[in-house]
Amino acid sequence: MDTQDHTWIVVADGGKARVFEERERHGDLKELPAWREAHGGEDLSHAHRHAAHSGAGTPKQAAEAEFLQDLAKAIDAAARKKAFDKLVLMAPPKAMGVLRDALKTEAATKLELTDPHDRTHEDARTLKEHLHKLRMPA
Repeated sequence: MDTQDHTWIVVADGGKARVFEERERHGDLKELPAWREAHGGEDLSHAHRHAAHSGAGTPKQAAEAEFLQDLAKAIDAAARKKAFDKLVLMAPPKAMGVLRDALKTEAATKLELTDPHDRTHEDARTLKEHLHKLRMPA
């Protein structure tokens, strides 16, 4: 199988993440449900208690930053295991900044596109349309 264009599309905000894969360029997107279950969010009450002692903004902001940094670590681990060839991030601007800053070299070098919008509630078909638009030449 040619994995040259095997792309992961990570759709996230400060509290949840979904990962879709595109096995061939412009192909259908398939959500990876096992990945979502493992990395879809945490009990924010625990994160709020932890953040309250860290002094990093409000507890909610600190919990969101911690979630996004953990998400970046999981993406980095997948990149090291060669789970994907290219990476697309879709997240609101603040979340996007945290994610991009937290990605290590292996995942960062695979970053193909970013879309600074909250798309966590969109289905695979709609995400595919957005991805197609992102890839269109300017």
